[in-house]
Amino acid sequence: MSYPFFFPHHIRSDAAINLKRPTMPRSLIAAAILLIGISPAVAVSLNGKPSDDSVCDLSPYTTSRLSQRTFVPARTPNSEEIYTRLALRFVVSACRQGQTLMLHSDDGSRLDDRYFEQLASTLCGPGAAIREASGTADEPHAFRVRCRITRLVAARAWLRDSEAAQSTEHLIANGAASPSSGRPKTTERAEDRREKCGGSMSYGALLGVSGGCRD
Repeated sequence: MSYPFFFPHHIRSDAAINLKRPTMPRSLIAAAILLIGISPAVAVSLNGKPSDDSVCDLSPYTTSRLSQRTFVPARTPNSEEIYTRLALRFVVSACRQGQTLMLHSDDGSRLDDRYFEQLASTLCGPGAAIREASGTADEPHAFRVRCRITRLVAARAWLRDSEAAQSTEHLIANGAASPSSGRPKTTERAEDRREKCGGSMSYGALLGVSGGCRD
């Protein structure tokens, strides 16, 4: 009795095909790798704390925190433009179109009122800002301003052109040396201001940038 002799090449090709694992297109593999490497964007506020990605948060104590980054002596001429520029520096580098701009004044100073309006007009358009009182027992004149950023490209161009004409640092330096600043030769110390105010001072006054004694 004879038995058929099988060679390896007699194995059916369709069986070998069935043993193969399904393959993923290269384009899908590349996309998957990219998605793995991308983490969700997290907005960071001016105070350095994580914030909702829908907001461009320069609160709380907007003026004081801006001055911590770039010091501006109290009563410096052109303070409104200086703080507008300082705020724009943060916004154009950290925020995006469509986010809600959020500003906060602890003492309701005239400086805050004016440059908040200019900043909101530059970023959101004239009349787009919404102002809300946010007074407390310690900060009775505090207020907030918010608006939706719709003019980020134009604001970036304005800041670039303004800096090219005269830098913010030059404005600050010229103001500090100008007699029109109205500042005494010896700067009043924070301890002296505390004593004069009876220990009740605004946050901005502690840093010498805005405000004074609380009511």
